Amino acid sequence: MTELEEQIRKLVTARSRAERPVEWPEIAGRSRPSRIPLLAGVGAALCAAAIVVFVTVGPLQGRNEKVAISPSTVRLPNTASACRAARLVVTGTRGERLHPDWLPAGYTLHEGDEENLDAIPALTYRPPGNDTPRVQLTRYHSSLPLSRLTSSVGPRHTITVQGKVALLSSGAGGFTAVAWNPTPGVALIVSGYKLADADLLAVANQVRYQAGTKFAYPTHPGIAVTRTSALAMLADSPTTAEHAVLSSVGEFDAVANQPYPDDSASMTVSTPVWVAWTTPRSASPDQRVTDVELIDASTGARVGQLALSPTNARSLATLTDRSTSKSCDPPFGVLTRAEFLANRPAAPGVTRHVILTTLGAFGATRTGGEAAQCALDTCDANVPVWLLLSHARDGRLDGDSLLPRPSVGGSWQAVPSDARTGHQDTYLSGVSGGIGSPPADLTALADLTTASP
Repeated sequence: MTELEEQIRKLVTARSRAERPVEWPEIAGRSRPSRIPLLAGVGAALCAAAIVVFVTVGPLQGRNEKVAISPSTVRLPNTASACRAARLVVTGTRGERLHPDWLPAGYTLHEGDEENLDAIPALTYRPPGNDTPRVQLTRYHSSLPLSRLTSSVGPRHTITVQGKVALLSSGAGGFTAVAWNPTPGVALIVSGYKLADADLLAVANQVRYQAGTKFAYPTHPGIAVTRTSALAMLADSPTTAEHAVLSSVGEFDAVANQPYPDDSASMTVSTPVWVAWTTPRSASPDQRVTDVELIDASTGARVGQLALSPTNARSLATLTDRSTSKSCDPPFGVLTRAEFLANRPAAPGVTRHVILTTLGAFGATRTGGEAAQCALDTCDANVPVWLLLSHARDGRLDGDSLLPRPSVGGSWQAVPSDARTGHQDTYLSGVSGGIGSPPADLTALADLTTASP
């Protein structure tokens, strides 16, 4: 008898004892609440629809693939001594992946992204149809005991999965789950619904997890390509005006609504790039921006070429030029104020206040403690957070209604967003709101983009 068969035999024997039904969320693990998910979803949809971009990333044919590198490295202004935002130590993770090497026949990925666990750290696989069997893979960055991450209802058994001590939870109703720690500080849970025990354990024993690597966002990157060299990549035309700003891959992608190229081994969200483009000198609406170049500011290699409509090209004006900025900006690759607001237009009759804070400071407030959902995940207190506080004279910002309605004290809304670019996993709960003015504990948060005395 194999070890797997022995574990199944023990499980079947143990199930002859008392059991009671459990629900899918109890077995699958704890879910993260979202106070007003409708507004968050609508906002994301509006942002995604605001800009249409056609992009080709990778080697391009035609003109020179590299620009001349200046003998002297461009030196960026040093504001770190007076700026709390620039002194932040910001880190991120790239390359984390989760994949089942074996699934029952007919099962395909239905929800989640195997290469973007930070957006949704759960993957659901099932065959076609309604109320079909399914298996869910969940990853937590957590050091909590496995018993805290799985159901407290129904019998539990200690087994072995991939050479690690695991906890198997089972109950009536067709729900089963197994949890283990592949590495310290990481928990994996494989949950099954109407899934045979042999299949559940087979999936768990053949799950492949790649932890990824950490990287630091630099305060100021070292670059070797000048603005003049970047502009030389553009085609000369007397009918267009030329522009170039020093940005990062992550900042550009966030403003232009482009996916971060995580499969590129040589680029991270903090890779410096010159964004060079042309705009028509005339105001003719039928003219298009046809030449937008992304140039690696360290090597001079062309890494992308885009074509934007004149309307969409206006988003480029919100990019902070990191080569000349003397303001108190956050580290390279972290969104600046203008970039954060780029795809968040102000609504008529709504006043806004924007604060750069940290996850630790935000979570320490009464309101922020409810919105920062890091109970099951290890979250760095130094993560930069842009907090958008809005106030309206009517009640439009209270709850999930999008229609203005009377309110004596008006209404408020708070939207916290991870300021880092790329895939992140702070699990901020979206939108909070209420009647009256924004809470004093939020308005009193210090803005890190204000220079310290």
